Amino acid sequence: LRDLILSPSHAMLTIHEIVAHATELDRIMGYEANYAGTSFVKVSDLGKLKYGSKLMNVTADKTDNGLASAGFDDDGVKAQKWPIVRDGILVGLQTNRETAHLIGETSSRGCTFANSWRDYPFLRMPNIHVEPGPENSPTREELIADVKNGVMIDGRGSYSIDQQRYNGQFGGHIFWEIKNGKITRQCTDVAYNAITTDFWGNLDAARRAGEVLVEEGALQADGLEDLGTGVGRHRRDAHLGHHLQDALAERLDQVGDGLLAVDLHV
Repeated sequence: LRDLILSPSHAMLTIHEIVAHATELDRIMGYEANYAGTSFVKVSDLGKLKYGSKLMNVTADKTDNGLASAGFDDDGVKAQKWPIVRDGILVGLQTNRETAHLIGETSSRGCTFANSWRDYPFLRMPNIHVEPGPENSPTREELIADVKNGVMIDGRGSYSIDQQRYNGQFGGHIFWEIKNGKITRQCTDVAYNAITTDFWGNLDAARRAGEVLVEEGALQADGLEDLGTGVGRHRRDAHLGHHLQDALAERLDQVGDGLLAVDLHV
């Protein structure tokens, strides 16, 4: 077991797959079970489910400058911002006009979205943010200094998640070994297994507010990745903007631990 430090360019994928998808109400209700899958989250979990540690605060937002931002959704509902997780507890879900009543809400959260004029609009995620820690939270350098035996991961790599968004395996693009608070060398062939609530339950630190990075997967020009997602048998680009600061998750299973000794300059 090793500690992990996840950069924004990596953790945005983890947030998207095991927080954002898992809290879509149509998915929770089984409306996408025939193709995209369901969710381990239940309607009865609202206000009760311990999604992560007390440091985990997640916000849904269609009012900022992320890829999911808009003035109104395709039902004409004004863009808004609302909590999904507060102090580790699930407190909100993503809804639209078709589903809001299922959790006792009287108005939509404005999550109806179509990829183009010719596509059918249905519930799709807004920008999902893991909030930074308070002002006295550690810097990136302080996070590294606190790790005795760990790996820092940057960028998206290969990944696989079950249909309920409960059990996933994630890789990255580049990895650094951390020993006794210092980056020592680059690693290769690193991946970690994440049981969603266990993974976020081990969140030990989040950086203080600083520069916010937004996923730009849909804007990549290298042609190496098609992020269009199959949902309800319709092709959709559902990979939208997800913000976060560097997060530290303690003592998570790590697989594929091949270490490559190279000179590292940071």
